[in-house]
Amino acid sequence: MVRTHLPIGRRPLFGFLPSIAAEVEATAGRPRAAVEILRSVLRTGHQDDFPQYRTIARATSIAARFQIDPDSVSSVELDAVLADADRVFGELQWLCTYRTAAPLCHVGQADRAARRLVAVGRQAHSFGATTRVAMADSLRILLDLADDADELAAQTRALASSFDGPLWPLVVDHLVAHVADDKRELASVADRYESLGYLRQATMIHS
Repeated sequence: MVRTHLPIGRRPLFGFLPSIAAEVEATAGRPRAAVEILRSVLRTGHQDDFPQYRTIARATSIAARFQIDPDSVSSVELDAVLADADRVFGELQWLCTYRTAAPLCHVGQADRAARRLVAVGRQAHSFGATTRVAMADSLRILLDLADDADELAAQTRALASSFDGPLWPLVVDHLVAHVADDKRELASVADRYESLGYLRQATMIHS
């Protein structure tokens, strides 16, 4: 459905549908396809009425390129996209934070990544967006940005117990195995991610 509507013919959707399509490709383990989808969005000088969609497109492209080659992402472009991300709120700010956290750590700005994840976690908590709280907390654990990873993992487990589906119990197992540096359990978690179709998470463990 997204592919059908990818041509940028309607201004309100500029950058938004391509970002969804790119995220699907990246999650399925095809980051190069994600980068290609967003290439025309980022190349054009068109400024529409919804510049926040360009911001999420840039963050999505950075995350996909980081999957391909972490060294291809620079501090300068992270600074630029995060400056724009600070002007939006809610879902778009959360997504920009999640997609730039690992690249920030890679360029030596782990403290900044940690601060942003804590901030969006608090914002999500105030909105009652518990899945977003869990996402922020779990990413802090997986990027080794948590002061007390065991406690944070326990809090995430408590949150995840209220979520339906097979993903979040697996995420909690991933967090616990990561904190314990249990290689055998991490390999098991990667296999279970793959069996459920979550290839990005499996790739993150293998890399």
